[in-house]
Amino acid sequence: MKKTVDCTAEAADLEKNGTVSVKTLLEKKLQLTRRQISRLKFTDGLSVNGMKVYVCDRLEPGDVLHIEFNEEETGICAQGTSMPVILYEDEDLVIVNKPAGIPVHPVHGHQDDTLGSILQRYYAAKHQSLIIRPVGRLDKDVTGVMVYAKNQVSAARLNMQRQSGALKKTYLAEGQGEAEEKTGIYTDHIFRIEGNRQREISEKGSLCILHYEVLSAGMMDCLPFILMKIQIETGRTHQIRAQMAHHGHPLFGDELYGGYCISMIRPALHCMHISLHQPFTDKIIEAEAPVPEDMQCFIDH
Repeated sequence: MKKTVDCTAEAADLEKNGTVSVKTLLEKKLQLTRRQISRLKFTDGLSVNGMKVYVCDRLEPGDVLHIEFNEEETGICAQGTSMPVILYEDEDLVIVNKPAGIPVHPVHGHQDDTLGSILQRYYAAKHQSLIIRPVGRLDKDVTGVMVYAKNQVSAARLNMQRQSGALKKTYLAEGQGEAEEKTGIYTDHIFRIEGNRQREISEKGSLCILHYEVLSAGMMDCLPFILMKIQIETGRTHQIRAQMAHHGHPLFGDELYGGYCISMIRPALHCMHISLHQPFTDKIIEAEAPVPEDMQCFIDH
């Protein structure tokens, strides 16, 4: 069912700089959860004075935020209903644009709504009997290119490409702070803290190597930020998030690693491009995922 709600930015809502973010207004006035806001931002349902706005935009006193949405678009994704955009597909693999909020692997509370299970149901509905296998992973709230193999041999060959470096991913990240160099390499060791989701940079951990290039810099929420293109030689869990935080550039929205969370409600990390070899023909395949709306506002500023 289609709904519309108007919400006015009042003096009591304003923050220190005399404005309030769309995200804050949605949280305080409408009591929307982070998940609901995440779902809402992928629609065209936010506007002020007839002009589309993003969740990271700021409102002046008296601005009226107009919200238009379907009820199901602001709830938690119903099982099997959210099919991601397919970027490339052949008989051996499928590459999709993973949205935020959907895990790649089953975790507590997400056994039947992983990206793989959604794809599995999609192919079952098309009467295709496949066992979908993820090649690599992305954190639940990270967006972008994700590869799935359609058979065991493809999965093995694609994972060999990951290990050899023939499969290459490029990420877009928005970190806090100012860049020391235009390009650089972070070489660290990452360690899993027992009983903690967080990873620690420690000599007792596994080697992790990150290459970065600063694309632009600016200010967001009165804080300096840098927009970076990143490639990693080693695919450790939370590698980019932990290394960026360790080197003084926690990702916007990444609460776990000390990121500032006004303009972003998730880690500002997006896998934007992949290059790999078709597992049987060796043809080079490339796919690119558009920058999501919540990160596009950093580019536009």
